[in-house]
Amino acid sequence: MPRLIRYFDKETEEVSGQIALANPDLAELRFIFDVPKHDPMYDCWRIDGRTEHQLRKYIDQEIVFDYSKYDYFLEYDTD
Repeated sequence: MPRLIRYFDKETEEVSGQIALANPDLAELRFIFDVPKHDPMYDCWRIDGRTEHQLRKYIDQEIVFDYSKYDYFLEYDTD
């Protein structure tokens, strides 16, 4: 399933960008975000410093998370 990190400007709440995750394991994502086994994770999940660290292995590009400017979410990409 296509998963990505989408980030939003804190002032405008507009989408500022997105980063595709490289082949994330759904079972591991459920563990990271403390989601029940039956949940397909189609919702948005807020990313913080702890979850960011655990997601790094699925990110193929350099990114500096700036929590003072942006809110980050793990999302299921329906496009």
